[in-house]
Amino acid sequence: RIRRLVPDQNKFRELLRIVKYWAKIRGLYSNVVGYLGGVNWAVLVARVCQMYPNAALSVLLRRFFMVWAQWEWPKPVLLCKMPAYSLFVSTPLEQVFKMQWNPLTSVRAKQAFMPLITPVFPCLNSTHNVSKSTLRVL
Repeated sequence: RIRRLVPDQNKFRELLRIVKYWAKIRGLYSNVVGYLGGVNWAVLVARVCQMYPNAALSVLLRRFFMVWAQWEWPKPVLLCKMPAYSLFVSTPLEQVFKMQWNPLTSVRAKQAFMPLITPVFPCLNSTHNVSKSTLRVL
């Protein structure tokens, strides 16, 4: 789903490969220990590709680091609009919809340091393991 949300899939794929390599050699590629995993890096790369759809790969790489260094965390990163919860309250899948990331109704969502929201339903914060200290390192 993430690839379908970017304007140029080839640039997205190449930029993601470069960023993942950078993260791995710096020990930042591990969501288990509070850093970011593959989906997380893909969301960040995809958002930069959306922001600069006509940029060359070298420009995208520079902008990737610039955008995320200046981002006002904990402002969430979304690749597309989330479905409105109120539309689904009466469905039999109510429990699934309650899982959807919503800082207005969830204490855990409010406390997220670096919310990266997945673009598939239910939209979830894929960086729930990121802490204040690992965010500073990133």
